[in-house]
Amino acid sequence: MAEEMRKSPRQIGGIYHLGQVITAGAMLTTYTAYNRNTNDVVGLLVIEFPPAMDAQAVQQLLQPLEKRRSLHSQNVIGVYDWGIDGTHAYIATDPPRGITLRHVLDNENIDVPRALDLLRQMIQGVKVLHEQGIVGIDLRPQLITVDSLTVTDRVELDDVGLRSLLNALGYISSQRINDIGFLDPRYSPPEYIVGGGSVGPWSDVYQLGLLLFEMVTGRLPFVGKNAAETGVLQSTGAVPRMAQYKHDTPPALQEMLDRALAKNPYARFADAASML
Repeated sequence: MAEEMRKSPRQIGGIYHLGQVITAGAMLTTYTAYNRNTNDVVGLLVIEFPPAMDAQAVQQLLQPLEKRRSLHSQNVIGVYDWGIDGTHAYIATDPPRGITLRHVLDNENIDVPRALDLLRQMIQGVKVLHEQGIVGIDLRPQLITVDSLTVTDRVELDDVGLRSLLNALGYISSQRINDIGFLDPRYSPPEYIVGGGSVGPWSDVYQLGLLLFEMVTGRLPFVGKNAAETGVLQSTGAVPRMAQYKHDTPPALQEMLDRALAKNPYARFADAASML
């Protein structure tokens, strides 16, 4: 069924006409779509779930999205509607704008002032989510959009919190590294990797530290030969010096990084607001 949906546009939820495929995974496909009731173009995430799975259980897993309906921030993707159509759950969001931070990192040299501006906007977005009690945000570069068509960059966090739903559907185990919900150890705080770790706002602070290091230096601070070794480095490795790779890195920025990447969660900034 998911394959059929990719081959030809169709309608879902009674009002959304599916258009261009943006990304396609085993169970999750993202589209641009047209809302025939409002005449708006939206982003639409469509998740296929097994016919044997109770639709009401899926609906319950979507309930955390209710917190996002009231969010209004230029740095967080807007979520407007969701529901179930047959064996598909769908989530309507702001339409995609700009390019991913992953694309920027792979194709551009980010200087320190720009890295700081991008980080400031990411922190603002995470702060808004933290104020709604939303933590454990997926802050990988492929889920962060940079719109450079205006005078200055505009950053948008595009994670809508699907990891628990995808995990319940068994999607996580079949994922590729760039898929939504994938737990990439290169972008994971130690408490994600070590069983029993306490996940909270400090976990997102750690991820922001990883992004800061990558934007400034063009590389990640902790990368092993495999996922297990990377996990060990996240948990025990010393924080590298950014000035080793970017000589004009201000010492105060290294101090900020050291605190954000502290192995002990309680030694980090308490939340995103504390980083501003």
